Amino acid sequence: MQLVYSIPIDELIAAGFVAPFAELGAPFSYSARERRIRDLLDGYKAQTSAYMERVGGERLRSWFAGIPMDERVAIGHDLLGMYQGRKDWAAALAQRLAQWETGGALGLTEARLVTVVQMARGWSDADLAAMAGIDAAAFDEVVAGIDALRNELAGLIYLPSTLKLLAAPGYARTFDGAGLRAAHAAATNQAGRAEAVKEGIATTIVGLYEGLSEWYRRVGEGRVETIKAVIEAERATRDVSGIIIFDTARRIQWKQGLATPGYEGVGGLYAQLLGDPRFVPYAVLSGEQYLPYSEHDPLPPRIAAFVEQQIMRGEVAGAMFDLVVQGLDLPADLRADLHRRWDAAVEAYVAGLGDVHARRPGEFSRRVLAPLHRHLRGLKLDLVGERLLSRMDLRNIHFADLVTTFFDYAIIARYFRHPQVAELEQVSGARQKLFVIPMSAGSRKLLMYDLTALIVDADSLPINIVVVSTWARTGWNVIAPNVLIDATATRDVTAWQQLRGRAIRARRTWSNDCYRLIMALIGSQIQGMTEQAEMPADVDEVLAQVAWQPGEHALDDRLWALLETVAPAGLVARARANGLAALAADERKAVAVALMRRYNKVTHIFELVKAYGSTTQVEYDRTARVWQRREAIAAKHEHEISVNPFDGVKLTGAGHAPLVYAQDPRADIPAALQEHLRQAIDGADDVIVSGWMQVNMP
Repeated sequence: MQLVYSIPIDELIAAGFVAPFAELGAPFSYSARERRIRDLLDGYKAQTSAYMERVGGERLRSWFAGIPMDERVAIGHDLLGMYQGRKDWAAALAQRLAQWETGGALGLTEARLVTVVQMARGWSDADLAAMAGIDAAAFDEVVAGIDALRNELAGLIYLPSTLKLLAAPGYARTFDGAGLRAAHAAATNQAGRAEAVKEGIATTIVGLYEGLSEWYRRVGEGRVETIKAVIEAERATRDVSGIIIFDTARRIQWKQGLATPGYEGVGGLYAQLLGDPRFVPYAVLSGEQYLPYSEHDPLPPRIAAFVEQQIMRGEVAGAMFDLVVQGLDLPADLRADLHRRWDAAVEAYVAGLGDVHARRPGEFSRRVLAPLHRHLRGLKLDLVGERLLSRMDLRNIHFADLVTTFFDYAIIARYFRHPQVAELEQVSGARQKLFVIPMSAGSRKLLMYDLTALIVDADSLPINIVVVSTWARTGWNVIAPNVLIDATATRDVTAWQQLRGRAIRARRTWSNDCYRLIMALIGSQIQGMTEQAEMPADVDEVLAQVAWQPGEHALDDRLWALLETVAPAGLVARARANGLAALAADERKAVAVALMRRYNKVTHIFELVKAYGSTTQVEYDRTARVWQRREAIAAKHEHEISVNPFDGVKLTGAGHAPLVYAQDPRADIPAALQEHLRQAIDGADDVIVSGWMQVNMP
């Protein structure tokens, strides 16, 4: 087969077959809380270094060298977890500890030397200071400065285990080495033993630094808060019909008990959305799905009822009936009677179906098909009746396939009717429950993917955000959402195009009448774009039929009625009197934009890019004095066409997808980005729609 012609996306969008869209970039950095925590940690690190310097590096190394090597190795390996997992740990650790005996001032990478000394001697920080000749007043001043940092950190960190370290009694004044060893010995697993040591040394300056330093790596709130900021800016400026967030496939490890998913991937992001009254989030991975927990109005049973009512009784049962009667010349009253009996039989069967673990075609035949067969035979419809009977039979492979699908959905409904209940701990320390629904295997898995789109699109279900992983790039026919956030900044051009395709499906309200009216208003460029190419005769004929020019075709009553829903009364009156061609181009374009806005949708597609760390995805262009994506991230935009949401210019390259930031992507906090974005996109949808139609106007 040879593809002889491909319709450009601008033509599809101008005709309403694809929803108008615009792309933007949104950089994320640290949240305000993360930024302050890092500043305080930097302060604590500086105080720790200053304290070790004041005690004296050579003095500390001398005390350390006086501890027998066997004891040092035992403390380092058994209590501090050094060189865990290495087969040659004993020799390697001894060599490392021997190297610590000599040198000058201590660096933070050697801070455990101080902890080994305190564990071996049972010395508190006050004891160390006294042994080093530091007077009590000077030591009190050091501790007071560190206490101020500890107190502020305690107000910013919500994780109970860290708060416990910050609140350790007797900080810098006491050290209970015997209690630490007893707690370590009593722990039943490695994690418990490590936690016992961490809590035991939290009363020392160096030991608490060990427990706090992990917060340098505990970042991600900025990314989550930026996603929330984008959503709030969107909601503040336009009607948001649904939100898709694409993220890396990371599960919530709920089977091991209380899960701590952090911020990463689908699981982490979903965890941080729970408990926020603004969101009803739904997460879908290839292996399982997550729904927010509610004791009083749980979502899973509502979805089970939706499956039974809308799909089993509606879509699948309707397809079965249509298969049976298609092409048969049945009187209208007979067809209506058969349809009523069919719907009643299926409804009664579904109502009494209960929890299904396997397909039951025999039971379906006895309870649904057999009564209808008896009724049809009693009507004595001759050949038509025989054809109806032969089609409404499990020996009809097409009918049998639909029955199989019917029971597959019944099994899926059971998954939602009996979900697992799991619990997780958010980074703040708050605990949230959630429902977990397993994904089916084989053909039912594809049905669950289809169901996901139906759930997201359903007006009867309150879900307003769906967080999805890689599977959602293809084969996902979701329609309602008009905001897509790619939280991965994928560099894969194909993946990016697939993602866009999921979010720019035209709304069901965009009808053939809408298409006919918009073609009458703004025309089509199809013929003009293909005049230079040699086309087969049949293709030329079809293209000529759809290549309308503005005002070329008279409007029928349905199109006049449609026009009246979006155009001012005076304009409609002039058009009726003089024809659409008499309207100015700007007037016709304004009506076309209004038509698109009312009956289709405008999708905003956000690419979330990282603005901090070693893998930053934005850079500063000193010549243009603007921040922009790095080359690898911008490359996927190079051959794409889209409309710049702020000036309506249609172009290829990253210019169509502007990077939106308040002042500096590295320093902007989510609240500042939200306000800047709100102002930037307010009123942009008319510009976007108009931009897609720009080349189509004469």
